[in-house]
Amino acid sequence: MSRLFGWIIVEDRKEILVETQVKEVINQSYPAVSPSDLVTRAREVVRSTGFQSLPVTKNDKLEGIVTSRDLLQITSTRSNIPVKGLMSPPIIVGNSDWSLAKLARKTIQADINLVPVTRDSNDKSLLGVVSLENVLEKLSEAHNEAPAAESLMSEKVVTCNQNDSLSKVWNIMGETNYSGIPVTKKNKVIGMVARSDIIKSGKVRLAIESEGGRTPPKVKTVMETPPIKIEPNDSINKAIKLMTKREIGRLPVTKNKELIGIIDREDVIKPYL
Repeated sequence: MSRLFGWIIVEDRKEILVETQVKEVINQSYPAVSPSDLVTRAREVVRSTGFQSLPVTKNDKLEGIVTSRDLLQITSTRSNIPVKGLMSPPIIVGNSDWSLAKLARKTIQADINLVPVTRDSNDKSLLGVVSLENVLEKLSEAHNEAPAAESLMSEKVVTCNQNDSLSKVWNIMGETNYSGIPVTKKNKVIGMVARSDIIKSGKVRLAIESEGGRTPPKVKTVMETPPIKIEPNDSINKAIKLMTKREIGRLPVTKNKELIGIIDREDVIKPYL
């Protein structure tokens, strides 16, 4: 790919993100919970959806955010806690008139995936949320040729074993903020375990509560097989298509069936900001 051609591709996609306003891509049907709701109610929502965080609203005004990690850490003996006891201030609150480029930049800098959006800085009425998935969907509208996956992938990959406990992998995800981790055997990818799959399975609480006694659930009980992966020479367009169509945030990159890297939403979006 010539340097000039590559610049044209980048500028085309940059233009899409700059010219698109946040209000054009807001997810208005995203669920919210109330500060007075019990954590059991909020936990039901994250388990049924696999979402990693929920806005907390009162009279349609944004009050805070509660994360799946916080909700699922609460044991069954403390389930009568109200959401207000767990919620925290949002790291970022987006405005509806921001450009999608501005929101994406702030989201990636904060190392989060989801941003609640209010009408403006003076009106905290929650309009909905915007995620990095929404950014990818806009990027997918540009059908130009694009660089290969190997040019954007990370070569250092955190992996797990199919016999690892779910609590171990859940903790790794919490420490790294990864949405998914490849499951490998002799450096070959045999599956993928995603945070959303663990949440939906309901097994993470079992894993946490069984750490001192019963055998905890293992990765192989929730991992996705066969794994969705790409080759180093595959276009970023393919990565975007897979991520949006399959609703996944990370893709292992393999060569001759060997794991050589990983690419995530942030890797794909950054060049266009």
